[in-house]
Parts: sequence; structure tokens; C-alpha cells
Amino acid sequence: MWRVTADNGLPRCQGYRWLRFGLLGSSFGGGLAVSGRGSANYCLIMPNLFILTWNPDIWNMDWVQQSQRMGSGSSGSEKGTWSVGSRRGGIFPGDRLVLLRQARDRGIIASGTATSTAYEDPHWDDQRDKAWYVDLNWEKHVAIKDRLTIEKLKEIAPHTWWTPRCSGTKVRESDASRVWQVWLSHHDDVG
Repeated sequence: MWRVTADNGLPRCQGYRWLRFGLLGSSFGGGLAVSGRGSANYCLIMPNLFILTWNPDIWNMDWVQQSQRMGSGSSGSEKGTWSVGSRRGGIFPGDRLVLLRQARDRGIIASGTATSTAYEDPHWDDQRDKAWYVDLNWEKHVAIKDRLTIEKLKEIAPHTWWTPRCSGTKVRESDASRVWQVWLSHHDDVG
């Protein structure tokens, strides 16, 4: 899916890094930006990575039952909805999401892909209040004992804040690809 908008004739990919291929040469700068004269402009899809959080001391969810539901969906995924804290924008369909267990036995226990932008709905804990959510497909999960530990996350992505108070934290671009690859490898190793 391409999301390119024109701004004074220049390409911009909202929520993604951009890539511009040139015919007369190219130069790297700022991560994945490539440019050249006489070129066509393309938006290279590099999904953002966001942290969703679950604190079992606040919300008592049966993780075994929840992970069984995740694994029973069609094509290995299960549709769901999760709160994104106070984040009202920046999440787009196709962005990657990881579920970070908080409080005790901390670490990543599941991942999925956003299927919506953030939207407001009644709060999960108090129906009189409002909260922000994103729809997603849960795609991978592990048992709590097999989590990708917070210690490992701090080691591989030291510039990302791994103790957020709520969901919706964006993993720094410099860390996102590494975190995602380590999670996929970890999931395959323990799954």
C-alpha cells in the first residue's frame, strides 16, 4: 500500500521513511533516503513499530486462553482491538505492533499488524470515559515463560523506552528493524 502526498511537488510518505531513486546517481542520507536528478519518486514501505502494553496487575487476562484464540484464526491470525493509550495518530494499516507484558515477567509476548488508524471508543475499563484504539491482526505469540525479555530488548534497542506507562509508544526507527527481526527469530526458536 502506497501513501504518498504531494507537498510543493516533493514526495512525502506519512508514517514511513521515503526512498527516491535517481537516473543520474544516488546518495544516501538520513537512513533510507536516496535521491538523484531526473528521477521518479517512490515511497518505500517501511512500517513503523509500536508497543502495545498489558499489565496483568491492572487487567487480569487469561494469557493461555487468549493466545489459543490468536492461534486459531484463519491463516494463523486473529482479529483484535487494543488500546493505544493517548496516541491519536501516527499508526496506519500495515504498521507492526508488539505486545509488551508489564509489571512482572516483562517482555514481548505477541505481535501483529495494524488494520486501522487510531480511533476513539468507550474506555475498556470505564464505559463513561473514552479511549483510543487500533484494530489489528494478531499473528505471532509465545507463552509468557518464552517471552522476549525486557533485558534482551534493552540490549538490542537501548534507545527505545521499554518502560512505557501505556500503549502507543513508537519504537525508534534506528531500533525498529532490529527489534522486529530479533522478535521473529525468537518466536521461531521457541515456537
